Amino acid sequence: MDESFKNKMIGYVSASDIWNRIEDYFSKSIRYRVKQLKTHLKLTKKQGLPAVDYVSRIKRIDDSLASLNFPLTIDEHIDALLEGLNEDYQNLITTVSIKSELYSLQEVEMSILSYDDMLEKFCKSELFLAQAHLTQSAIPSSSSASRSVGDRRGHGGRFFRGGHAFFVNNNRP
Repeated sequence: MDESFKNKMIGYVSASDIWNRIEDYFSKSIRYRVKQLKTHLKLTKKQGLPAVDYVSRIKRIDDSLASLNFPLTIDEHIDALLEGLNEDYQNLITTVSIKSELYSLQEVEMSILSYDDMLEKFCKSELFLAQAHLTQSAIPSSSSASRSVGDRRGHGGRFFRGGHAFFVNNNRP
């Protein structure tokens, strides 16, 4: 037995007292770790993570809980997956939430991965369209490229029509 742990057994005489103390120590330690993991589960969000990494994080937390003999139920696991998604996944969240009994854990995980791929494709195509639009608007057209900003094609501006002043002079004799 480790020295630091032996110090925790001081005052216990019988083997049964020592075993009860060991059991109590480890059960408190396990309960604390379970609380930590469940808090971590609630705080885990996809936010910028690839879907495969997000799903893996939730799975690792579930595996850790299972190793402590506190595994998540399928519904708890699915809820944890859905709760960590943002508004981009609203359609998927709604679909799975409404008919949760129709989806297995693996189907929900695969749906998240597929949905993430779809969102990534849409974002890339929107980015491409936005870049194309910016590029197109940055290139001057051939008709406007030859004109300067102040050029009014011979109109002479606001008060000059055809190069002649258009002022009314009321002071004429």
